[in-house]
Amino acid sequence: MNSIAVDRAGKRIGQVWALRDISFEIARGEVFGVFGRSGSGKSTLLRLIGGIEHPTSGTVALEASDGDDPSWLDAQVSVALQRPGLAPELTVAENLRLFASLWPTPRKGRMGRTAMFIELLGLSDVRNRRVQELPEGLKAAAEIGRALVAQAEVTVIDGLIERLDRPTRRRAWEHILSRRRQGATFVIGTASAAEAALCDRLAVLSGGRLQFLGTPDQVSAGVQGEVVAVESLQNPLLKSNLAERFAAAVTERNGSLEFKSQSGEADVARILSELGSDVGCVYLRQPTLDDALDRAEKD
Repeated sequence: MNSIAVDRAGKRIGQVWALRDISFEIARGEVFGVFGRSGSGKSTLLRLIGGIEHPTSGTVALEASDGDDPSWLDAQVSVALQRPGLAPELTVAENLRLFASLWPTPRKGRMGRTAMFIELLGLSDVRNRRVQELPEGLKAAAEIGRALVAQAEVTVIDGLIERLDRPTRRRAWEHILSRRRQGATFVIGTASAAEAALCDRLAVLSGGRLQFLGTPDQVSAGVQGEVVAVESLQNPLLKSNLAERFAAAVTERNGSLEFKSQSGEADVARILSELGSDVGCVYLRQPTLDDALDRAEKD
C-alpha cells in the first residue's frame, strides 16, 4: 500500500518551472530521500509533499490509513523546513509544547514527548532560551524537534539533519529508523551523500527534473564506468592536460583531480606512463552518490 503518490507533478513559480513532470510513489513505512543540490527543486518538491503548497500540474496525494480515496489529511503530515516554523520569541521548550498541543495527544503524553525530544536533539542546555537567540545548528535541531514531537504518520524534513553535530545526527537517525519499524513514513531532503545513503530509496533531482530513482546502491550503480582519481604534485597544468588527453570533464574533489572512465585500468597505466612525473598517486574508485549528482547536473 502506497502512502504517497506523486503523479506528473509540476510547480511553476512566477514564470519559471521549479519542477516538471515528477512521478514516483513512497511506501508506507519507508525512509525516502529527495537528493539534490541547491536549485534542484528539492525544497519545492518537499513543500508539495508536505501539503504546504499545491502543484501547478499533476497531483501529490496522501493515502488515508483507513483505505479512503487518496487525499491530503493535514493531521497526518508534520514538516520541518529550512525556514523554521518556530515562534522566535518563545523558548525551545515553549515551542515544542505549543506544537505538541496541536496534535491529538493527551497533555501528559505531550509533556513527556517534549522532554524526550529536547534530550534527543541536544537541546537540554538551551531549553529555556528564545529560539531567536540560538545559533543555526540548534535552530535546525529545534525545528526537527517541532516536527518529530507530533509523531505523525508522515514526517517531512528538508535539509536540516546535516546541520546537526555528529552525535545529535546519529540520535536523530536512530529515532527515524525506530519509527520506520513502527510504520511511520519519512521524507528527507538533503544535499549530503552521507545522509542520502541512510535512506531506503532516493529521488535524485536536478534542474527541477527527476534524474534517478532507486536505492542508494542502485543510484550509484547508475553512473556507468569507474572514476580515475589523480593526486597532483602541484602542477597547475595537470588538470588541463588530463582533460585534453582523455577528452573528459575533470573535477577537483578532496584534493584530487577526478574524471569518469570506461577503461579505468588502461587510463591509469596511460597516466603513469605519460604524466607520471606530475602525479603523486593514481587510483580507481567506484562511483558514489556525489558522482550521481554530478551526472544528473550534466544530463
